[in-house]
Amino acid sequence: MDVLSFEILCTMAEDVDGRYSGLAFDGCFFYLTLPSRNEIHMFDMCCQKIDCLQTTRGYEALCYDSRSHCFWATPSCGQCVYKLDRRCTEIDCIQVMSEDPFAVLTGISCMSDPDDLLIATAGWIALTPKTSTQKATILREFDGAIRVGVADLCDRAYYLVCGMYGDTITTVGRGQERMYALPAEYRAGAIAAGENGTLYVLAGKHCRYPCIIKCSPIGCPKPCPIDCRRGAGEIIKSIASIEVSLSHILNTEGEKLQKALECSDDIGALLKINESIRETIIGVTHMEHVLYDKLRLAESLCRTPNPRPCKRCQNEM
Repeated sequence: MDVLSFEILCTMAEDVDGRYSGLAFDGCFFYLTLPSRNEIHMFDMCCQKIDCLQTTRGYEALCYDSRSHCFWATPSCGQCVYKLDRRCTEIDCIQVMSEDPFAVLTGISCMSDPDDLLIATAGWIALTPKTSTQKATILREFDGAIRVGVADLCDRAYYLVCGMYGDTITTVGRGQERMYALPAEYRAGAIAAGENGTLYVLAGKHCRYPCIIKCSPIGCPKPCPIDCRRGAGEIIKSIASIEVSLSHILNTEGEKLQKALECSDDIGALLKINESIRETIIGVTHMEHVLYDKLRLAESLCRTPNPRPCKRCQNEM
C-alpha cells in the first residue's frame, strides 16, 4: 500500500471540529458543508473564509457541476439529490431510483462522460441521470468497508475514501483497483476532484483540527488513449465561446445602467440596479477564474506526450 504525497492547504478553526461534512471545488473556491447549522462555507485558494451561505437544509455531500455551473447535494437521510445554484439555493430535486430504498447516500460527484451523477453508499457506487426518469445503474458493489466519498477524475477512474476509519483512498475503475494510505494522524471525511488528477481531501488530524489536504496526482489506473493536443484545442474553443457570451452579458449590463440613469432619478431604484449589476460582475469574475484554470489545463495538455492510442482511437483518427 502506497502513502499519498500531500500538502496541507489550510486548517480550520477548532470550534467547527467534526462538523464539516461535504467538500466541493469549482476551480477557484472550496465549499464546505456544515449540516448542523444548515450552512455552506466558502473558502478561496488561500483558504481564507470569504462567505457563509445559508441553506434550506443540512447537506452531507456536495459536488460542483462544471457543465451546468451549479451544485448537487445530498442530505443526511433519504435518497434525494438537490440541485443548487451558485449561491447554494435549491432550484431542483431528483429522487434516486435504486433497488435499495434504504441506502444512505454518502458521496456524490459529476461525471464528465456521460453527463450523469456518480453516487456512493456504504454498499455500492452507481450512475444516476440528472432526472428521475431512469433507474440508477450500479457500477460496483462492496462488502464491509464504508465508503464516505467519491470523485470522478478521468474517464471512470473513481477515487473513494474508504476503510472503517477513513484512513485509505482506493482507485476503482477500468478493471483495476489500488489502495493508498493517508498519513497515520489523518482521517478523511470527503473528497473533491481538481485539475490534472489532483485530489482535495477534507480530513481531520488526530480526530480534530479539520483541514483541506491537496494530494498530488495519483494517476489513472490505465493511461488514457486520447490525443491530448486535440483535447486542448477543444478546451480553448469552449473558452472562446464562453468569453463571447460573457462579453455580451457585460455589454448588456452597461446598457442597462446607462438606460437607468437616463430614465430615473430615484436613488433607491438606482442603488438596486447597481447592486444587481455588481452581483453579475462578481459572477463573471468567478467564471473568468474558472476559464483561466481551464486555459492552464489546455497549456499543460499541449506539453503532455500523447500515449499510444488504442485500435478504436486509431480508427477514429
